[in-house]
Amino acid sequence: MKYMKNKYGDENGNVISFWSTDDNVLCKDSKTLRENLNNKADKNGVFTMANMGQDIKEAMTGGSVAVVGKNTILSENIVDEQVTLYKTNFAKYGNNILNIDELVDGYVYSNGEIKNGNYVTTTYIPFSKGDKINLSRMDNPTQNTNMTRRAIRTACFYDNSYNVLTDYYYDNTNFTKESITYNGNEEVAYIRVSFEKNLMDNSMLYFGDEQMEYEENKIIIDKLKLNESLKEEVKNEIYLLNNILKGKTILNFGDSIGAGDGNNGIGYAELLAKKNDMTCYDYAVGGATITTSTNDILTQIEKAKNDKKTADYILFDGFTNDINNGAVKELGKISDGYSQTKDINTFSGAFEEICLRLKSYWKGIPIFYVCVHKMSSRDTELQNTYSERAKVLCKRWSIPIIDVYDCGGLNTYISEHKSTYTNNSDGTHPNELGYNTFYIPLIEKNLK
Repeated sequence: MKYMKNKYGDENGNVISFWSTDDNVLCKDSKTLRENLNNKADKNGVFTMANMGQDIKEAMTGGSVAVVGKNTILSENIVDEQVTLYKTNFAKYGNNILNIDELVDGYVYSNGEIKNGNYVTTTYIPFSKGDKINLSRMDNPTQNTNMTRRAIRTACFYDNSYNVLTDYYYDNTNFTKESITYNGNEEVAYIRVSFEKNLMDNSMLYFGDEQMEYEENKIIIDKLKLNESLKEEVKNEIYLLNNILKGKTILNFGDSIGAGDGNNGIGYAELLAKKNDMTCYDYAVGGATITTSTNDILTQIEKAKNDKKTADYILFDGFTNDINNGAVKELGKISDGYSQTKDINTFSGAFEEICLRLKSYWKGIPIFYVCVHKMSSRDTELQNTYSERAKVLCKRWSIPIIDVYDCGGLNTYISEHKSTYTNNSDGTHPNELGYNTFYIPLIEKNLK
C-alpha cells in the first residue's frame, strides 16, 4: 500500500496537509475534511441496521431476505398484484377457491415454470400435508347445478419460501378424476394446480374429498368488526386488487341495448366500467342500425375517431333495429375480399365496413361484438338469420363474439324473463338486473 502526503489550500488560504493511501482526492479543503472526520464510523461504537445501507443488509442475507426497519415499507415499495387474499388474515375465500382473475395461461411444470398449452394455472394456494383438493364443474349451468368431478392435469408443491419441492410432482397423464394430495417428504406450504382452459367457467376448486354442491367464488370477511356496508366495500377493494380490467378504457358503439335505454341511459359498457373501475366512452344511441341510415353505428365510429378517442377494449352491438317491424334492411352478401368497397346499404356490407374501420382506426385493440339476447319484440326467424350472419362475419374478420343470444341465458319469449329483466316488461330493453345477471358476467369473462 502506498501512502502519499497531500497538501491543499483551505477556503481561507491556509495550507493543510494529510496522508492518503492512494492518488484519489479525498477532500480539497479543511471544511470537507472536518466533515468527513466527524462522520466517520467509530470502531468502538455499536453498528445497527440503521447505520447500514440496503446493499450491506442484502449482502448479509445473501439477497434472499429483505431486511427492512420499522415503518419503512411504503405502498410504492410493494410490487403490484403481490398482495393477494391469501396474504390477509381478515378475509378468505368461501368453499370455492377458484378465482379466475388469478389464473394464468399454461400449465405448471415440475420445476415451477409455466409452459404454454391449452391450460390455466392457479396462484399459490396455502396447502398442508394431508390436505386434498378437487376440481368439479357444472354440466349444464343454465338448467341445473349438478357437479361432475374433473381432472387436475398437474400440480406443483412449494415450501414457505416458494421454492419448488422437487421430491414430488403430480403429473396426471391419464386425466384421472381424483383428489390431489401431497405425497412428498419435505414440508409443504403451497400448491399450484393446472387444468384444461375450457373448464375455467362454471367450475369449483375446493378442499376435501367429498363432492360439494356448487357455489360461486366469493370473499368472506371475518376478524374485522365491520358493518355489512363496510364489509361490502372491503370485498370490492379486494376484488379490484388483482383485477386486470381496473384502470382500462372501453369504447362502446351500438343501439339502445348498448346505450342502456331501459336503465336510465346506463348500458352494459358503463355498468362494466363502474364495477371494474374503468373509463367508458359510450357512443351508443337508441335506434341505431348496422345498415347505413340517419342513425347508424358507422356514424358513431367516425365521431369517436374525430374525437381522437383511444381504448383498451372496443365493444359494439347491433342488428335488432335492422329487422324492426316494417323496416327490415336487406341482408346482402358476404364480400369476396377485405379491401373492396362494401355495400353499406345492406346489413352484411355495413357490418363488414364496421369491422374494417374498427380494425383500421384502432390497430391492435381487442374488438368484441355483443350479440344481444332473444327478444319477444322481434320476429324469431329474422333474429335467427341476422344474428347468425353477424356471427359469420365476426369470424370472417377475426372478431370475438360475446354471445348473449345463444349462450347468455336471457330470453324474453319466457314471460318470467320479460317481466323480471326488461324495462316495463317490454321484452327488448334490459333493466339493471337484466344487465347484471346476463350481460356483465359474460362480457367480463371475455375481456379478462
